[in-house]
Amino acid sequence: METLTTGSAPKSAKKEIEFTKVNHDVNGNPRYVCHFLAFINEGDRIAANASKSDMFGISTMYAIAQNKARKIGGRKFHNKSYGGGIVFQSYNIGDTSEAINNVKEVNTNFKKEWTFTGRNNDERKAKKVILQFFASHNFKYIDNHSEPAKPFDVDDSMQYPSFDRLDNKLGLAYTSSGMYAGLWVCNGIYVMANDTHHFTGFMINELGEVVASVEDENENTIYITL
Repeated sequence: METLTTGSAPKSAKKEIEFTKVNHDVNGNPRYVCHFLAFINEGDRIAANASKSDMFGISTMYAIAQNKARKIGGRKFHNKSYGGGIVFQSYNIGDTSEAINNVKEVNTNFKKEWTFTGRNNDERKAKKVILQFFASHNFKYIDNHSEPAKPFDVDDSMQYPSFDRLDNKLGLAYTSSGMYAGLWVCNGIYVMANDTHHFTGFMINELGEVVASVEDENENTIYITL
């Protein structure tokens, strides 16, 4: 198998992607395989590492990568000689590389206003997605900087996960006075996404995806597609 490396942007902006040329498909079209980690961003890693059902996060990241790959014509490569592969039919791996780098990143064109009624109720959608996310992930919170972090649960006392319990801890408030609208964390506690970043808010982008923002002490932001 032939291995090729390509990149469509400066290394500081987007990583080069290594492709392996494999057998053509049944119609004679050229095919190339890359590793699923080419699709994974920082936010994906945070979410995967906190998954309740995946101790090491690998299966979760592979699933995330497959979902992204399907949007641009890729699919899981069923071949034991190349574990974790995503295969593409491609006549131009430069274009394929650019498509991967684009779909890898979080869409941050956020809505400036949400809808609160009708079938396309943004608030209802966001609350459902946020609750599902926190119910399926393990995070910790700090409510006093002199105390150690504690488990952050939305299903206290073995009760069914509730957005009200989640909201009581986060103190979510909707505002649209800035550059975009969102539900913002207003309580004093820090719900930690990892060892350095805490959740600050939840937005909806132009694709209809609910996105969380997490920041470190220097206000460096990472976005997580929920």
